[in-house]
Amino acid sequence: MKNCNDYFQGLKVLVYDFDGVIVDTSTLKTETFHDIFLLYPKFFQKIWNFHLQNKGISRKKQFKHLVCNLIGDKGQKASKHINKLMRIYKSKILPKLIGVKYINGSYKTIKYTKKNFSTYIVSNAPTNELNLIIKEKKIDKYFKKIFSSETGINKSQALNKILKIEKIPPESLLFVGDTSKDQISAKKSLVKFVGLQNNFSNFFGDYGIIIKKMNELYIRLNKIN
Repeated sequence: MKNCNDYFQGLKVLVYDFDGVIVDTSTLKTETFHDIFLLYPKFFQKIWNFHLQNKGISRKKQFKHLVCNLIGDKGQKASKHINKLMRIYKSKILPKLIGVKYINGSYKTIKYTKKNFSTYIVSNAPTNELNLIIKEKKIDKYFKKIFSSETGINKSQALNKILKIEKIPPESLLFVGDTSKDQISAKKSLVKFVGLQNNFSNFFGDYGIIIKKMNELYIRLNKIN
């Protein structure tokens, strides 16, 4: 991992993942997946391992893997089964999101970066969940644009779109995420990356800088402005 002070020089845009970076929803969502997967004891261990190894991919892809690849449903039956699991997940997670806490240090970091950079959110969470939290916490003013799972593009494509919107080279954008999938997206788009370590992170050792607390990012960004 790079650890030099000049890694943060020349930044113009900060892009944040949402779950596990700005708000502490990762544990809530992991618990919700766990509860749903327990409904399938025959396939539980395989789908749970898949979940842990693929942190950061959309819930629909995870349910599709369970339904199509493990259970073996096909066609219309598979679609109905996946949609049912999506509804169950939504009914379980939405009540938990009310009053969810910030990741320690995240609020002052996004407040600071809004004053000094163009800031965006790129998340695999659905729009309604993002809006529920963002409006409750009144933080929409801190972000120029929000890309959700319903935007129709993956995270790397969203990062590329932001580069075009801002008309900047990749090295002027920093993506902050908490999974190896975020790290891979940053690498594909050639942008800089900071990984926020948590109990579920599974970063590779070849790209970006890994931090344990958002305060570390806040301190480093303050040093360049």
